[in-house]
Amino acid sequence: MRSVRWSEGRACGVDIKPASAAAGHLDARLVVGADGRHSSIADQVGAQAYTHEPPLTFVYYSYWSGVPTQSPTYHMRPGQLILRWPTNDGLTCVYVGGRHSEFAEFRRDVEGNFMRSLDVIPGLRDELAAGRREERFRGAADLPNYYRTSFGDGWALVGDAGHHKDPTTGFGMSDAFASAELLATAADAALVGERPWEQALCEYQRRRDDATANGFRLTLSAASLDPLPAHLQRLYEAASTRPEAVTRLIGVLGGTTPLGDGFSRRFTAELAGSELAANANGSGPRHTLRSREVLREPGSLTGGSGQ
Repeated sequence: MRSVRWSEGRACGVDIKPASAAAGHLDARLVVGADGRHSSIADQVGAQAYTHEPPLTFVYYSYWSGVPTQSPTYHMRPGQLILRWPTNDGLTCVYVGGRHSEFAEFRRDVEGNFMRSLDVIPGLRDELAAGRREERFRGAADLPNYYRTSFGDGWALVGDAGHHKDPTTGFGMSDAFASAELLATAADAALVGERPWEQALCEYQRRRDDATANGFRLTLSAASLDPLPAHLQRLYEAASTRPEAVTRLIGVLGGTTPLGDGFSRRFTAELAGSELAANANGSGPRHTLRSREVLREPGSLTGGSGQ
């Protein structure tokens, strides 16, 4: 794709130059930018960010064979995040994240710093040493957090082109598929004449923002890689033993359950035990656990170790 085509101020297709064919163009009722956080479509249509936070972390990862991994694990330490999960062909992916301010120092010795980072998890470095790394280390530090205006006359943005957040919480791919479905629903309504294009696309953006707002707030908080406050440590430890609590939190993170419904003050007090229960009854040390505070760090509730 070389450029967006315009007619009377409305996007109407794209100019293309395939690698093995002559230049041409494609006409379209709707031009969709699904080309990532460095979207050329977003640049050409002038899509502006209306929410933006700078990068918070950097990441490096690679894949190992001979390292059996039955389920994902999630290890957060102050200033550091280590993820491990099984993937295709019997490989295990290991991911190390750190604060963005430390990226330049880390990249001076990627392999050495990566392997030394694993020492905080007993036995993990030895497990990887017993296996075989099958790919080079891959890294990224250009990881901004934003919402862009994602519709206009004849165009729309989907996935990271319209909304991106730090990979610490791992929501990006799921959010991209969900936003694609929302856009498809909106485009269908406009194409069959049920709703005007502008109204349908505006509703798409609103629904996407509503569905991802909780995860965005959680991600900004988790990606700070700050220590977990003691009262939230107790909360998550208690929740990890109660499937209904895990279900509620996942619903909140996924945007299907409103914060107030998912974690009411009474429910969080029940989870955290007598200290917060006393607060809910108006006695004892007064720490009010706000729903926003619940979205602090999901480690022990997302299928990982939560260590």
